[in-house]
Amino acid sequence: DKVTSEIVVNTVESDTKIESGPPFQEALPIIVLDSETVDVEIIGIEKVQSYLACTKCTKKIQHTDNRRFIECSHCHFKQKEAAAAKHWFAQVLVENKSSTETNRFSVTLFESSIKQIVQANSEIPEDNKFTKELIEDLLFDTSVISITYNKRTHIVENVISAQSVL
Repeated sequence: DKVTSEIVVNTVESDTKIESGPPFQEALPIIVLDSETVDVEIIGIEKVQSYLACTKCTKKIQHTDNRRFIECSHCHFKQKEAAAAKHWFAQVLVENKSSTETNRFSVTLFESSIKQIVQANSEIPEDNKFTKELIEDLLFDTSVISITYNKRTHIVENVISAQSVL
């Protein structure tokens, strides 16, 4: 509007026709999905480890023993070590149960995925205090889980369902 300087979006009220356009001259691009959903069984645990995360940006912080504080290499935020959140991840060897042939591969479960498995099995630890041994026990107590993982990075994006062995 020229008087109020407002921008007005309007549709044409008449003389509008919807017609088919010309056919495509080239094939449409095929989108390659990086994620896949499969049913897997955890058959081994390669590593369970904790790390400190920046309070400001939540990125992993490299710990240096000789300083009173720790500095995030990503956002350069300095903080006391006690203020940094402790997070867990696990690298596990799984067997694909969705396939008829034996297909084993490694995936990484970050804390959010570990919590999804734990909640599905109703074994939430008190105060969400994880330990290496507790995570190992919880993962081995799970029989078949349905996961969505990135085929390129092998990081589990979502745990859809989990079944307890017990």
